[in-house]
Amino acid sequence: MKILMLNYEYPPIGGGGGVISKNIAEGLAQLGHQVEVLTTWFKNTSEISTPHQNLKLIRLKAKRAHDFKSNPVEMLDWVVKTKKFCATYLVENKFDLCFANFVLPGGEVAVYLKQKFNLPFVVISHGHDIPWVHGKRLWPLYLLGYTKIKAVLKYADKVFLQTPQMLDNLKQFDKKFVNKVAIVPNGFSNNCIVQKEKSKTFQVIFVGRVVKQKDPATLIHGFINFIESGGAGELKILGDGPMKSQIEKILRHLGFDKNVVLFGKKSQQEVMNFLTKSSVFVCTSLNEGMSIAMLEAAASGIPIISTPVSGTSQLLNTDNSLIIDFKNPKQLTEALHKVYKAWQIEAEFPSNNSIQQIRENFNWQKISKLYENHLMEVVK
Repeated sequence: MKILMLNYEYPPIGGGGGVISKNIAEGLAQLGHQVEVLTTWFKNTSEISTPHQNLKLIRLKAKRAHDFKSNPVEMLDWVVKTKKFCATYLVENKFDLCFANFVLPGGEVAVYLKQKFNLPFVVISHGHDIPWVHGKRLWPLYLLGYTKIKAVLKYADKVFLQTPQMLDNLKQFDKKFVNKVAIVPNGFSNNCIVQKEKSKTFQVIFVGRVVKQKDPATLIHGFINFIESGGAGELKILGDGPMKSQIEKILRHLGFDKNVVLFGKKSQQEVMNFLTKSSVFVCTSLNEGMSIAMLEAAASGIPIISTPVSGTSQLLNTDNSLIIDFKNPKQLTEALHKVYKAWQIEAEFPSNNSIQQIRENFNWQKISKLYENHLMEVVK
């Protein structure tokens, strides 16, 4: 197949959605399909590159102020620039299929291409682009984009979701699109499977954007309580975001800036290096699609403490994790103490069996084949 992939953010810019689309694009290219990705240019990136003989990246110069976040105005600018580019590019370059990331903005471009060039398309939701996941915080955007979201789901040949929880959300939004859904989970990169190094100190790691959705307040509050109630260790936060500088000021004021360190955004390889020395991975998110960071932590073999966000039912069980309620720093503190005790006596947690199951079921080679099978059904 010759596949046109759309995503307004693609590494090194963006978050989990970009990482997912990168792995899908690379996986399909390695299976022998020709993949071209239309995304956004950012400083220090090339406008055109070919990271693989079957993979071509085209970065369009649309508005983008930050590498770690984007706003509706920037997304709309990318839509306009991408439609304009495709109006001429697809006249001479034929594709079998369009693979759109995010119902909006990627899906809007895909609908335009289907109407103009009769190009079939699939769309993948990354968790927050189908109402009403984020509730009141995103309601204004959901209401503004309501008819466009409906149109994307209507014209899509297939809708990819990662978890059963995401399917439940779609059912609440509109049941008539359920027959188009294929649930395909995310995967982990092979560089997660490395030899673990036990650190001399108990190291807690958090990976993700420093935004309200990730609830860093509960994370830091729970960890500080852990220290003040007899625990010892460090909290390392890998990620950037609008709350980062504010949190650093609060930590300095409280005198915990040596125990809690915000490292900013790190590359995937740098994250892997941190994971090899980490004692526990913590996710305090209020909502997720299916967290790549959590999946990679599970595949690397470290225990996980998480809220019951989408994806946990597939990844987590009593052999590899502890589940805490949303916005509950007290439960986080208690969970940290449990893992801390297991770490001190070098107990087998997570179990080798649970680690092996994650590695067998969620590797990108297997996931890429699932996508390939679904895409072949669309182009038949």
